[in-house]
Amino acid sequence: MHSEVMDFTPMHQNDIVEFSPSLDLALTLHETLPELSFLRNSDPNAQSENREYHFIHLTFQEYFAARYFVQRWKDDKPLEYVFRSRKHNAVTDPVSFLRTHKYEARYDVMWRFVAGLLDAEKEHEMLRFFTKLEEPPLDLLGPVHQRLVMHCLAEVSGGLKMRGDLEDRLSQWLLFECRFTTQSELATETEFPEEALSIAFREGKDVMATILMSLASRVHVPPRILLAITARLEDEDGDVRRAAIEAFQGQSSLPIEMVTAIAARLEHEDGDVRLAAIEALEGQSSLPIETTTAIAAGLEHEDRDVREAAIEVLQGQPSLPAETVTAIAARLEDEDWRVRQTAYSVRKLPRTSKLVYQ
Repeated sequence: MHSEVMDFTPMHQNDIVEFSPSLDLALTLHETLPELSFLRNSDPNAQSENREYHFIHLTFQEYFAARYFVQRWKDDKPLEYVFRSRKHNAVTDPVSFLRTHKYEARYDVMWRFVAGLLDAEKEHEMLRFFTKLEEPPLDLLGPVHQRLVMHCLAEVSGGLKMRGDLEDRLSQWLLFECRFTTQSELATETEFPEEALSIAFREGKDVMATILMSLASRVHVPPRILLAITARLEDEDGDVRRAAIEAFQGQSSLPIEMVTAIAARLEHEDGDVRLAAIEALEGQSSLPIETTTAIAAGLEHEDRDVREAAIEVLQGQPSLPAETVTAIAARLEDEDWRVRQTAYSVRKLPRTSKLVYQ
């Protein structure tokens, strides 16, 4: 990987044999390579000693490179180059290699694998890795380093003594990013720690709308954060409520407890909160019958936006009770043309009203 070799030629294969003279294989290397499921050869009809091989996906190469790095890291032995083009280079110890290449994009996945593999080892190995990761040289601007730390932390399942400090710093970077650029790339990443997000929610009231809008593009948001977003549907700031709606609409399937929490706002005394709750449920493929019934009550609301939003949410449901369909059909005669038009777009309804075009 360090040699930037993607296709392993017969010359590379000879280098491997020379590098590992004591390699204990039941078959020769040329006989073994075709049997490895993660390798493919360029010409199956060529003689085995003339074939070139490549990994079926770069991830395999990154994983095996990480395995080698971790083994040398644990044994405190230098990294050795296999291929001739690198043989005369100075031998590099793992710590120096980490310092030199930690910000290179081509090693991003490998460092994640390294963190995950070290997580299975004794805690002091993981602690040493993150300690060295935090040592100079450091990214001058900061975001690249924070992203590296975030990606590696995501691979650590066990306890890490410095995790709290790292997560707190990540939250501060998120807040700085929101205040300085009015957007957050860090928050859009699934690997961003849940605890760091929670800290940002507590301390970032002035940039709450920005944080919420950043979460809207995420495929998955942790339940604890979803619950915090639910509370923002009642925020007095309209921009925050709108951003909370966007964050929910980015989730194709909310947990039932989140749907219930949002649905509870359908009875809120504040019309803006009720509207926010209805719109937050838009895009949910299958809502409980009690929730659709509560939303249907909004079809009679005095606020045109609430009536229209209720129709938009209900039309996305796979099935509706007859009385709900009837209530939507009644909106074909609504006094507001936008509500009539929205009702007319519901495929379950007959197209009988002429008012929709008036």
